[in-house]
Amino acid sequence: MAADTSIEGPSPPAGSGVQAAAAGVSPPPAGSGEATSAEPEAWATLIGTPVLFLAGAIVGYLLALPATALLTRIGSASPHPPPLKEVLFGPAGLPMRTVTSLWFTAACTALAVVASVRGHPLGWRERLGLRRGRIPAQDLPAIVAANFGAFGLGLVLLEALRAAGVRLPATDAFRELFLSMRSAGPVLGATFVFGGSVLVGVEEELLFRGFLQRRLLRAWHPAAALLVTALFFDLAHVLPARLIGLLGSCLWLGYLAWRADSIVPGIVCHACLNAVAQSIGMFSTWTMELHRPGVSLWGLIGSALVSLALVGLGVFRVERRVRTP
Repeated sequence: MAADTSIEGPSPPAGSGVQAAAAGVSPPPAGSGEATSAEPEAWATLIGTPVLFLAGAIVGYLLALPATALLTRIGSASPHPPPLKEVLFGPAGLPMRTVTSLWFTAACTALAVVASVRGHPLGWRERLGLRRGRIPAQDLPAIVAANFGAFGLGLVLLEALRAAGVRLPATDAFRELFLSMRSAGPVLGATFVFGGSVLVGVEEELLFRGFLQRRLLRAWHPAAALLVTALFFDLAHVLPARLIGLLGSCLWLGYLAWRADSIVPGIVCHACLNAVAQSIGMFSTWTMELHRPGVSLWGLIGSALVSLALVGLGVFRVERRVRTP
């Protein structure tokens, strides 16, 4: 994708439109030169985001196929390894294929995002929000806990809909994937969790909260920018159960990147949540896509209250830091 060469000029003084949008104030006033240039850039970014996502996924998967064949042959203890077709497309190669696809697609998408803004006047790190921001390290435990709380609210909503009789498509695909990763051994399992947490956390925060949301904040009201970014992020997870279950977390990550003026705290939150979710998936029978009957009303209410408390604490810590001179 072509480099982002839109001109924003040198770092603007405090109180200007660019910094105001990033800091959670208001976008540039309508009719101003900044608003005029930011609006078409925002629409171009809306198109560019799925293009980058799909390009990274396709290139990464194509690179993962030969890597899967090579690594399977190198790591096979048998003098007669499984046929190539089985390794690339059958159940025998599922663990290695999953790990290589995860690593390559995450890396390719992240590199595509960075390459697309490489020529930005303020530098690609500033454009994507890969900066220190306003949240100190001592606040990260509360911020991470708030992300778990937001995720919990999404799960409460998911289970409440199921309890109300809403039928959502169910699949055993993730359960089978987690079982195959557990049986593949600790090395491949750990590689899977690391790739699905750290690498995916970096990739998705760069693309959605860095590339997309930061551009939208220059042109739109923060509420609109956060909601559209959450929608794009949610739709990337495809399955209806995941769209609902991840709703709280994707809203929290958008809010955090906006108020912190950085995607780094969001990367930490994203990686921690994915690591815990994937570890639970590998060593339990729970997945978001399968309904587990027997959830009580009081259980849902209690979970919602605990989740709200965690989110409230996180919001308090973030707002205190943002509003402190």
